[in-house]
Amino acid sequence: MYKACVFLLCLLTLAGTGCGSDGSGEEQPPPVTTPKPAISVRVDVAGWVAEAGSRLEQPISVQRSGGHAGPIQVEAQGLPAGVVQAPLRIEPGAESGVLSLEVGANVAAGTHPLRVVATSGDLTAVDFIALVVTSRPATGTVQLSFETPRPKVLKGGTHQLTVLVTRTGGETPAFRFESALVAPWINVGDVSVAADATRFALPVTVDAHRPVGPVELPLVMVLSLINR
Repeated sequence: MYKACVFLLCLLTLAGTGCGSDGSGEEQPPPVTTPKPAISVRVDVAGWVAEAGSRLEQPISVQRSGGHAGPIQVEAQGLPAGVVQAPLRIEPGAESGVLSLEVGANVAAGTHPLRVVATSGDLTAVDFIALVVTSRPATGTVQLSFETPRPKVLKGGTHQLTVLVTRTGGETPAFRFESALVAPWINVGDVSVAADATRFALPVTVDAHRPVGPVELPLVMVLSLINR
């Protein structure tokens, strides 16, 4: 009988000290968890489109949580050569900023995947977007001429002739000089010319077993051939 009473007393004691109790029978509140500071960044459009030789300005949104109140730096990573970003700092309390890109006139048309990275101290957030660069329409004209009028070259070799580029009437983009076959025994190479180039070297190859005489090249350039 004594053992049964002791066992019953133990059960009652255990029942009185359930979960959430401090032993007095009163429920205790859960421990308070302090949220950690965090940031996020968002680009509000699916892609950025910019013309070569232009400036692009796009809004960037940020969010703060956990009591974060510091400045946030935003950087576009993966920019192609010739595209430069102005520094962007979003001040404490602000939720957006404007990211500015200078797209050089020589940047080739194409699509470039970018990472938009926001940092604040040890915190980092990332969003993704594509930058689409389009060609700048030409508003001017390009004229080509030999640096030396009617240059003379020897048969049987390749010669580098200097060609002058004269631009008038406005903007002119980069271009590729692609010559048609001038004659069966003369080959003029293809050359890519930058938008700001004022001259370029044109390779001309002449067969050693062909006759001599003046030959008119594309773009009103005249080449005179002489015997070796």
